Amino acid sequence: MVHAFIFGPLAITVRYWEEHDEEVEGGARIELRRVEPVIGEKDRPGAAGWRVGAISQAAIWRCDLLTVISRPGNEVRYHHHPQFEDGDVGPRVFDPGLTADPIEWTIGRLADLPALLTRAGAADLIGQVDLTAVEASLPVIRAATRSCLEQMPLVPPLAAPLAPPAQVFAA
Repeated sequence: MVHAFIFGPLAITVRYWEEHDEEVEGGARIELRRVEPVIGEKDRPGAAGWRVGAISQAAIWRCDLLTVISRPGNEVRYHHHPQFEDGDVGPRVFDPGLTADPIEWTIGRLADLPALLTRAGAADLIGQVDLTAVEASLPVIRAATRSCLEQMPLVPPLAAPLAPPAQVFAA
């Protein structure tokens, strides 16, 4: 499930995410993306709504609350991407505060949205976003983030299927 909170030209999305690489990481992904309105005359008669832009063109900021789930140990890799450049997230940035309290660290950044947008290079959106509505939505965003973290598998996924049990014969 993806939770999307649209505040005019800005979307805050929260979803469960798995990153499959040498190891599998799973957890919550929180993103800020640009949004454009869909208006009937521009698109099709009668259409109205919002279009959340693709990562490559509309991403502003990302926070990944990921844990290694492909092996035991619950190694956390909580990080954020403070700026996107040329449609890419750039390197992971680790912060001790994020590791210590990931949900509250993330909500704290969203609570100071003007500073977050400024650091991310999207200060042009500040005057267009209803900051009171964002603040009122923070408890729901917090709950959505917690819900995504609760979706992580309890048992690490297996790299290969289990072999059938060996047959044992009594002599």
